[in-house]
Amino acid sequence: MEPKDRLEQVIRYIKCRHNINQDDIIVSLGYKKGSTHLSDMLSGRKEISEKFSEKLKQVYKVNPEYISSGVGDMFLSDQPAKGDPSQGNMMVNGNVSGNGNHISHNDSDNIAGMIELQKGYQELLKKSQQQIDRLIGIIEKGGKDES
Repeated sequence: MEPKDRLEQVIRYIKCRHNINQDDIIVSLGYKKGSTHLSDMLSGRKEISEKFSEKLKQVYKVNPEYISSGVGDMFLSDQPAKGDPSQGNMMVNGNVSGNGNHISHNDSDNIAGMIELQKGYQELLKKSQQQIDRLIGIIEKGGKDES
């Protein structure tokens, strides 16, 4: 795997993790929106500069050694990144990202609330279906409600 391929993995992870696009990454690194700097590096038209790697390190805690040589973890942290970034699935420090979704280990209360909310929606759907079934029955009987 070449440095540009590892950079592509890193960028894919950052986009997924932070729910941002390539222009947002460029701007966060101090470049002008619409700059082709990153695109040129990803395509191999430009070498990945130390300055660019250092900016990735400062802003996103990317391990420059990983990009340049493939040595070490993708990110500088206590725990290595796990998963397959080519599939958009990653885990860093207990946070899971994949398929455009992200769940943090701090989200357990939110998840419990979402489960309760989902149960409420299921009940509403059940009531709605009962009303639809009742209306269909009325229509089939010629419009006379026998309740």
